[in-house]
Amino acid sequence: MVHLRARVPLLICVLVAIGCKDKPTTGTLVVTIDGLPDGATASVTVSGQNSYSQQVLRTTTLEKLEPGPYTVRMDKVHFGGAGYTTPVLTELRTISAGHTESVTVPYVLASGSINLSVIGLPAGIGPNLVVTGPNGFSRSVFVAGLIQDLDPGAYTLRADTLATADGDRFGATVFTQNVTVAASLTAVPATVTYALASGTLALDVSGLPNNLTPPPVTISGPAGFSRLTAVSATFKGLAAGTYTINSAVGSQCPNMYTAAQPQQSVSVSIGEITAASVSYGTSQPPAANLNLKIDNVHLVQTVQDYAGLTPMVAGKPALLRVFGVANQCNTATPNVRVTLSTGRVINIPAIESSVRQSPEQGVLVSSWNVELSTSEVQPGLTVVAELDPGNSVTETTKADNRFPASGTMPVEVRVVPTVAIRFVPVAVA
Repeated sequence: MVHLRARVPLLICVLVAIGCKDKPTTGTLVVTIDGLPDGATASVTVSGQNSYSQQVLRTTTLEKLEPGPYTVRMDKVHFGGAGYTTPVLTELRTISAGHTESVTVPYVLASGSINLSVIGLPAGIGPNLVVTGPNGFSRSVFVAGLIQDLDPGAYTLRADTLATADGDRFGATVFTQNVTVAASLTAVPATVTYALASGTLALDVSGLPNNLTPPPVTISGPAGFSRLTAVSATFKGLAAGTYTINSAVGSQCPNMYTAAQPQQSVSVSIGEITAASVSYGTSQPPAANLNLKIDNVHLVQTVQDYAGLTPMVAGKPALLRVFGVANQCNTATPNVRVTLSTGRVINIPAIESSVRQSPEQGVLVSSWNVELSTSEVQPGLTVVAELDPGNSVTETTKADNRFPASGTMPVEVRVVPTVAIRFVPVAVA
């Protein structure tokens, strides 16, 4: 009896201790990842109480979660060129203190691929494809091989015409084709076959210097094709049809170059090389065929176009330029006589050792020049210019040696009002 009484206080203390232990205030969530291949990580987000957010990459136990509702969001995983998703995108769990909840994320394969083969293109040249499919999918493809991570469904492959660096154009034998992609790690095969879609013209030009300008040979053809050349050249990427080769007379003083066949036509076919040749002979132009003329006259103060449409400012000096040209190579050095409405007559000697065959506004010495004074640049100014007024050069005609051909050339001169400008002094302390 004494022994039993000794145990009673000890039992009471144990019961008191058990009753005084703290109750749990948090819970646990076990997230199990299933269905992903080895090496892949999940894309799961758990969010809940008090802005709680945790990324889950693999099977994980989340502890010490405050009680309340939690959302498990499961995003698509991309791994090894494939996509994996879940049947549902979100799961809801309510966490209770002292309890453990669980959720399984069952990933399944949700993509397929296309194994693209390309035939008929030169080595190093890729295709020019546009692949379209479900959910607004659109992708440009420039290399053969796997087109991966595609949502299952119907896809269209559009093969556009492409051009190589040297100009050849290639087109697909089938412009568009349809491919059905299923969720699988085995790619669906698709083949795009290309064929040469243009022709080539190989033109041999002989008898011309390489630096002849402007190039005298013009090649023109379908779709507005036009090219100039003075040397042998190969033109690729041509549409089928008839091409015309015009071989104009060229000149590089002291020689003239005349083609044996001034014009010829050749037929270009798809996938074929058409050969043509132009042969030039060299001669010196007869001096008796020389003709000189004044091509244009204008005044310049700051800027001016060749037609002389920019007005002059009264009371400011201006440079008068006379552009004389010849129809062939020559050694003529004629003077130019300019007569102004003021009564002043100006004789301008030649600067160069020959008259140019075309005007060059950007070269000052290509024209006969004289500066007009401020008193001469006034409203009502007119100009007459005459090339070789002393008839020192033998020509086929003198009718075009005067500019203008009759009468006088009026110069638009404007009186510009004075600009009032007020200067305000500013003092900085």
